[in-house]
Amino acid sequence: MPASYLSNFSQIKVCLIFPLATRARPASLLAIAPARRYCRREQMASTGKAVYKAVVFDLDGTLTVPTLDFNAMRAEIGIAAGDLTTEIPKLSPDAQKLAWAVIQRHEEEAIARQTPQPGALELLNECRLAGILMGIVTRNTRRSINHFMARFKVDFDGIITREEPPLKPHPDSVLRLLTKWNVKPPSTLVVGDYRHDIEAGRRAGTRTCFYQNKGVPFSGDGADFVVNSMRELHSLIFS
Repeated sequence: MPASYLSNFSQIKVCLIFPLATRARPASLLAIAPARRYCRREQMASTGKAVYKAVVFDLDGTLTVPTLDFNAMRAEIGIAAGDLTTEIPKLSPDAQKLAWAVIQRHEEEAIARQTPQPGALELLNECRLAGILMGIVTRNTRRSINHFMARFKVDFDGIITREEPPLKPHPDSVLRLLTKWNVKPPSTLVVGDYRHDIEAGRRAGTRTCFYQNKGVPFSGDGADFVVNSMRELHSLIFS
């Protein structure tokens, strides 16, 4: 794992379900698999009944606008491909130390730039008022989450960070929260902007939603839903 338009709920939501393989695909969703469902709202509708008992969010790129430049991080470390959390341990001890120092520096710089997605704070507030359990599962550090909560005055019912392996896409990163809450996976929605989020949710048995950021390549294959904004996400969480 940019802010405000959930306060006026007067219009009716419009949800479209269609097989993308047989109809013209929206330009921003060219890579989406067939039979994908997504929901749009011309304007936010009044809050209805919560569809899920719990929602698990990613942080960077989901609740916040993307702030981490992974390409720059990889270039500086010298790892062009593969999962950084599995590739770095293959380096020599000294190289590992340098690599984690690079990541920490990038993350510290990103913390200073944290900006909620437009509508994210309002959506979190609506979830809280509706009694929906909210969690964070991220590969970021606890410090990054703590900064987000303190700066934007939000809180979560459970948090899993990089300091608590196994990490996404391992399903335990999600299941630990659901066990703590005594919530069944089908009653949970996992939301994220990268394939690891979707894979973790699918393997845990939850519903999954890919958050597509503008200008970012699609990596949400297998997701149950795809949204482009917090408005669209709201229409999935509330019926």
